[in-house]
Amino acid sequence: MLLYVGIIITYILRMALNLAIIPVGDRMKWDDSTRGVLLSAFYWGYILTQVPGGWLAKKYGAKIIFGWGIASASLLTIIWPLTLFNFELSVIVRVLTGIGEGVTFPAAYHLIALWYPKTEKSTISASVTIAPSIGTVIANGLSPLVIDYLRWESIFYLAGGIGVIWSIFWLLLVIDYPTDRRSLSIFLPSEEEIEYIKSHQDRDDNHAAATKVSIKKIVTEPAFICIMINHFSYNWGYYVFASWLPTYLKKELNFDLDAAGIISILPYFLMTLVGIPSGYFADKLAAKRVARLIVIRKTFQMLGTVLPAFFLILLCSIPNLSVTGAVTIMFAALSTAPFTTAGHSSNFVDISTKYCGLLFSISNVGATVPGIVGVYFTGFILTETNNWNIVFLLAASLYILGAASFLFFAKVDKID
Repeated sequence: MLLYVGIIITYILRMALNLAIIPVGDRMKWDDSTRGVLLSAFYWGYILTQVPGGWLAKKYGAKIIFGWGIASASLLTIIWPLTLFNFELSVIVRVLTGIGEGVTFPAAYHLIALWYPKTEKSTISASVTIAPSIGTVIANGLSPLVIDYLRWESIFYLAGGIGVIWSIFWLLLVIDYPTDRRSLSIFLPSEEEIEYIKSHQDRDDNHAAATKVSIKKIVTEPAFICIMINHFSYNWGYYVFASWLPTYLKKELNFDLDAAGIISILPYFLMTLVGIPSGYFADKLAAKRVARLIVIRKTFQMLGTVLPAFFLILLCSIPNLSVTGAVTIMFAALSTAPFTTAGHSSNFVDISTKYCGLLFSISNVGATVPGIVGVYFTGFILTETNNWNIVFLLAASLYILGAASFLFFAKVDKID
């Protein structure tokens, strides 16, 4: 539970700026391109610690790396409002926040590999993938209230404070692996629980053997490349819309700031209602042999890529679309993407139990690029053209590319 809450907190921290950028940007007289630089700065740092995060988790323990990653990001979030006197300093602090958070997902996958049974891999993958949506819901839902009743700076103080408090509990209570008896935690698993965990896992030689695997062999395998493409396309849609949806609702559809904040949380709430059940049902379908696992993976992946692409194209194709129609179609596009939690997100463990943490780290390097390029480029497009259709059609094109690659190249056989 603490792990899941920690992942949610990482997204509260990174999303704190997404709504605050509206009043802050207006006050500082920043154009959309400048706002895009600041919104994307987090991901400049985030990409740097993806692969090192996995190595650090192995060397020093995932508990320490995950905990201190969130603690450092929380402290930097608290001090960010104090940096506005200098734009370059504001960017640097956001980059450093990304560096701190960059180790968290690789460390989380390391812990999942040690603690969770293989029969729940789709469900756990779905839960981890959807936790960011819950963080986005909380950040976008509370931000308007905080801005109205306190000040915009309070968003950062509250988010960072929650992260610091969580970090203390994490570092005091959590242990790295089931048989760890060095910890002072009072929540040590019993011998029966340890035996259950061991009996329901593949033998975990991944970190012992990780240095021997050919990185070239892994990254050139078509089955892995198609996962990377889909990871990239999913994150492009997620990061771009998570960063710019409040702005779209306020500037393009003329909602006030409070309404933009509240409405922007709804698609991410819907994401949780789609993503976690998708993983659960995929596990059940596979267990009951209703269909071959590869068919299950491809079916859910097509639902999570073709449907969002269809709705985004539809959004651009209907002339004189009402505000209600635009919001409804946008929500449909965003809320159907998490079907992929039972597709490419779960496929990491399918193709390699031993190296799934390494594979995720490598893939997440590429999947962080949309946070840098996509978020900034969206601001550039809007500054130069003020045309949201370009933004939507670009995202739709990437979803289609992902669908095609997964349909033709995905597999569930081990590549190691």
